[in-house]
Amino acid sequence: MAESVLNDVDELIRNGAFTHTRYVDDIRVFSDSERALEELLQTITTYLYEHHRLTLASHKTKIMPTAEFVSEYLESPERLELNEAHARLNDIGQIDDAYDAYHEDETLTEGPPDTNVIHGLMDKLCSLPILDLGLARHVLRRCRKYRIRAIVPQLFDNIEFFAPVMPAVIVYLDRVTTDSFLEHNLEAIAALYDLPVVEVPFVRMWLDNYTSRWRGCLAHTRIRSEVVNSPCVATRAVGARTLKDTSLVRSLKPQVDNLGPFDRREVMRSSLVLAQDERVRWLRRVLRNECAFVDQTVIKWLISQ
Repeated sequence: MAESVLNDVDELIRNGAFTHTRYVDDIRVFSDSERALEELLQTITTYLYEHHRLTLASHKTKIMPTAEFVSEYLESPERLELNEAHARLNDIGQIDDAYDAYHEDETLTEGPPDTNVIHGLMDKLCSLPILDLGLARHVLRRCRKYRIRAIVPQLFDNIEFFAPVMPAVIVYLDRVTTDSFLEHNLEAIAALYDLPVVEVPFVRMWLDNYTSRWRGCLAHTRIRSEVVNSPCVATRAVGARTLKDTSLVRSLKPQVDNLGPFDRREVMRSSLVLAQDERVRWLRRVLRNECAFVDQTVIKWLISQ
């Protein structure tokens, strides 16, 4: 499946004049310019999400010098295995420490977690040089399940560190958000747009996904401006629907034929804020063009509303 689905990604990389290899979904790209690789990484991240709804595995994705690549991937497997074994032995330390770590996790798997344990795990996460993806997702899932808001201040203060698990962060925030929550945290949410990490398309996309769906967020002038001027058409369409902003919807309508499937359907859904006769006339014109079956189904449903 990956061989056929990712053929266009091969073309995208080749068009940038990079040398690369790919085995199934494992891609290695080579260049003499670190900056060029950083720009390509952002391009691929955005392209995969917009066109395939795929994300890169952040714990496997990095830019490294040639010497490090040779040392890490081209040495003999036996030597690498031996080094890994020694590293694990050193990490274990005392036997009691290993069991303590196990019991700490066990506390989280029985009913609602103790907030002291949660704070302890968040402190541990934030003190690590590299984010532990598994532990971060586990904490966010548990707090989401029981709507625990105690970690929100730590999360906002360290949002750049948690960027690799941004989807889990946004799903968690969406679960714990209420009108009261927004009253207390609206300025902190708006301040997220000032962080350099939000310039990464993947992070910006998920942050916009959250703010565009909450009318309380859009009451903040800065957040509203970021959403209605977002580089992502789907975000602007969702924001228009949340705000019931007919002028914004009308500005998006002419673009519908030139958009990808996801953006196009969000624009069509935003037409629900228009008067019924205007919405029906426009959707019937769209329907007369060549449409995918899913688009036809969406349009017919919208016309029926």
